[in-house]
Amino acid sequence: MKTMQIGGWATNVVDQEEVFPIVAINEASRLLSAWKGVFPREDTWVQRNHEVPSLVVRLDCVIHNGQLSVYEIEERPAGIGVALTINRQFRDLFQGWLKDWSLIKVVVSSRRGKDGDDYLWSEIVSLEQAMEENSLVLVRAEPKEKEFLALAKRSISSIGVKGDKSYGVALGWWEEIDGSSRLPYNDGFVVKPIQGSKARDVEIYPPKHLKKMGGSSTINRIESVIGRKGRMYLQPFILPMVHPLYSGMFMIYRAFFGYRKETGYIPLGGLWNARPNLKIHGASDAVFGPLILDQ
Repeated sequence: MKTMQIGGWATNVVDQEEVFPIVAINEASRLLSAWKGVFPREDTWVQRNHEVPSLVVRLDCVIHNGQLSVYEIEERPAGIGVALTINRQFRDLFQGWLKDWSLIKVVVSSRRGKDGDDYLWSEIVSLEQAMEENSLVLVRAEPKEKEFLALAKRSISSIGVKGDKSYGVALGWWEEIDGSSRLPYNDGFVVKPIQGSKARDVEIYPPKHLKKMGGSSTINRIESVIGRKGRMYLQPFILPMVHPLYSGMFMIYRAFFGYRKETGYIPLGGLWNARPNLKIHGASDAVFGPLILDQ
């Protein structure tokens, strides 16, 4: 295991590969075909020209007994730079896919920290710089930063609807709740915001045998968050995978797909992400490794 420094963020990476099987690739492709029709429309370059929400997407998912289960579909995904660095297959496929498109620059809000990994695959520019250029852009800013909407006509992904999770209702993955809703405390579940990212306000109430695991929330905390947010989404609990080599580490797959106008979304591979915690993301105790496409 080694530590990879990304801006001001350090993460643990290993060489051990996980394989994303053909059956999961096919199922993910089917889900993306349905997802692109129910994700909220926004007047962006990519919607106007290609009728899809984003040129590059990521499925956060697990596979149990050959069955793919998806936590979310990220339409403006992070992690591309990390995947390029530790996954040779992804690097080759991503760079080949990228040649299909004109130059893409990444526009990063000054309100963000310097822990992103986009500099590993693209040039980073400010809003002011982007306004003076004509390249396609991937915007890294929060929806409330309305000034970035001026870049919509050149954007390859979402800006104002970034992190909108209403697609999950249309796909039957979760349902809307409010403070009066009864929650299935006997079964395990997750509540998540109507719109959001980076695991903010995502609360996990696992089945009884996992209650002592890090990342789980109390009943009081869950009800407090729902009361504060007013409306949220309720998703059944999806058990993470257990990493075969790292005892006590839960794992998910982060599988990237790139849009190609001739064929639709194509698989690129990606990362596996493990933590000794039910809330799996890029924390300091997380481990990342390459997710290889089955061929």
